[in-house]
Amino acid sequence: MKKEFETFVDSVDALPLGREIDLEIRTLEPGKHKYEIKTVRAVIEGEAAKLKGADVLRVRLPLGEAASGTWAIKIVRELPAA
Repeated sequence: MKKEFETFVDSVDALPLGREIDLEIRTLEPGKHKYEIKTVRAVIEGEAAKLKGADVLRVRLPLGEAASGTWAIKIVRELPAA
């Protein structure tokens, strides 16, 4: 089952697609760990088909409004908290 994550960005156009980036995400899994914040190294794509085994990434803009659509995220590794 795919997991769902959320991140906040200044602009959807600023999302670097197809390469590894460091990103702060928030889990959207139901239960005890919902809204847990993690810093990860991940690859993001606009289409799930481009990343095999990818999870769902929802994007929010600076004021919290949801950007239309969803993206695919493949977490390479979790980074230590800053």
